[in-house]
Order: sequence, then C-alpha cells, then structure tokens
Amino acid sequence: MNRFLILVSFLLLISAIPLRANTTTDPVIGMDDPPCFEGCPIPNFIPVSGALGTSFTFNADGSGGGITFFRVDPSGPGFSTLDIETPVGYVPDSVNCTSSTAPTGTPPFNNCLVRNLNGVTDIYFSNIVLLTALLTTTDPGLPAGDEFAVNLNDITCNPFTSTSCDTSGAGGWGVGEAFTAFPNVPEPIKPLIPEPSTGSLLALGVLGLLAAKNKKKFGEVLRSL
Repeated sequence: MNRFLILVSFLLLISAIPLRANTTTDPVIGMDDPPCFEGCPIPNFIPVSGALGTSFTFNADGSGGGITFFRVDPSGPGFSTLDIETPVGYVPDSVNCTSSTAPTGTPPFNNCLVRNLNGVTDIYFSNIVLLTALLTTTDPGLPAGDEFAVNLNDITCNPFTSTSCDTSGAGGWGVGEAFTAFPNVPEPIKPLIPEPSTGSLLALGVLGLLAAKNKKKFGEVLRSL
C-alpha cells in the first residue's frame, strides 16, 4: 500500500511540474513575416494548413530558443488569427510577444494577448481595427501561400532579412518546450490543448482499471517497484 501511495504521489508531482513558471529569464516569442511570397532565402519551410480545426506543433531547441519556418498552404485559407499554447504556466506579464515585418511594411498581426488558462500559457495573435485620421485599417494576417517564422530567441529580429538571427539561438523558454498552434480560432476561454493535470489523471485511471481487472497482477507490479 505504501508503494502505491508513493506511485500516486509521483504521478501527481509530474502533473504539477508544468505549472511552474519560468523564474530565470522572461521568454520572448515573435511572429515574423517576410516582405515576399516566393523565393525567400530560407530553406525547409514546414507546410501548414489554415483550415479551422487543424493545428501544427513546434518545439524550443536545446537552449530554450530557436526559429522555426512555416508556409501557409497555398490552397488556403490564410490565417486571420493564430493561437499558440504551451503546457507550462507562465506569468502573462513575463512573456514578450511581437509581430513584425522588415525592412518596411505591415506586420501580419497588430495584437498579441498572453494569458494563463488553467495552467496553460495561451498566446493569441490577432488583428484589431486601427482608427487613424485618414483611414481605418487592419493588418493582413498571413495569406495563403505566405511564409512566416516563429522566433523563440531572446533577441528579437526578422530572420528573413537579418543575418544576425541565429536559428538555434538562446531563449527563455524551457529546453525542448512544446508548442501547439491553432489557426483561425476565436479567442479561447479555456485551453485548446489538454490541461497539465490530464496526463496524471489518465495514468491514475489506467492504474485503477488494471487493479480492478487483475488484483494479483497489479500487486505484483507494485511489489516490483
């Protein structure tokens, strides 16, 4: 029984780890869009769909940063919004998010909202109406066929035009931290990825089913720990 309690405690500890915020370096995430649709001098674009209900993933590198390059499916649709989530609960004010284009032009998104949704960090890129003296405009988002990059490095620069952008540079995110991106979704009020406690709950459920199915074998498993 004591070993069983130790095992349960270990699973609960694992579920609590993603909730710990980064207390050393404030992380940075940038959405970079080149001033071209074809022929940008960056290889290995990852094709992604803008269809509602789809998602794509990427990870920070071994230094907690890195730049990943994507291309929106030319058959459409483009991205009007992009929601990026990671299962680590950061303090929203500690996350610096930017959206840029260079050397001139309009960034794909003019608004970025960072929130902590039930232990998941949610980064929502969108466009808001800008009222000026001459006209009312919104930024274009990411059209079908457009190339873009997600920049997790601490130093913010446009990797399409600057040779100083190291695609494997250091960042404030965790080593290999996982991100999931959802195009064209409304601003979420709860996480679109499983909450951090879900994994441990599933594990406890499996253990319970195993115990109910064969108490003898379950006891043997516990004694072997």
